[in-house]
Amino acid sequence: MENCVKNQKEYQAYVTKNMLGKWGLRPFGSNLANQKERSHGLGCRIDRTPRDQATKKEPLRKVLWDVRKWLNQERTKRAEVRPSHVRTRFLLTMQIEAETQRLHLQKGTKLHLPWVLQA
Repeated sequence: MENCVKNQKEYQAYVTKNMLGKWGLRPFGSNLANQKERSHGLGCRIDRTPRDQATKKEPLRKVLWDVRKWLNQERTKRAEVRPSHVRTRFLLTMQIEAETQRLHLQKGTKLHLPWVLQA
């Protein structure tokens, strides 16, 4: 125990030397520099738009998100979902969204998105 107290600074220096490099912490205690450990993947840009909101690039985004939520709920209930059920749900959700956009157009609200109605 006395040796541990006496050599505490040496132990700290050893740990610092082996775990910290020129560019900070090394992954998983590796002795290689961080630059060699980095992956060269391209990655992707994170889309900040909410998933249940239509955009000009994806006018049916809200519709697809609603159908996806419904499908996941049906799976959690262990209900049988056939392709015809998904198709019917998709068409009904599209009709509901179209009627909603027409209503927004009639009232002149800011929620009207013309590209959704065109799709």
